[in-house]
Amino acid sequence: MSTENFLTKSFDVAYPVLDSMAVVLAVFMFFVFRGGKMANAWVWISLGLLLSALADISFSLGTLQGWYYSGNPIELIQFSGYICFAIGLDEQRRAIAIS
Repeated sequence: MSTENFLTKSFDVAYPVLDSMAVVLAVFMFFVFRGGKMANAWVWISLGLLLSALADISFSLGTLQGWYYSGNPIELIQFSGYICFAIGLDEQRRAIAIS
């Protein structure tokens, strides 16, 4: 097995495993940060992390099975995750400015 093939297979395995860890982190953050002063911001950040991880896992699965193409609607999930990150960061900025 060539080094390039080994690296490709390693990344193909690591990508969904690390994204699964991000999903667990997002769920954990959702439950830990609720009810606090900045809870609203962290809900948005957790949702952004969750959407990004799900889009990445779908991308990996689609690439592996051959049905993913550039411009696939799955990319909208990724963009939605980025929007949630932005909303969460803006909410946190507002909560800090108020205090």
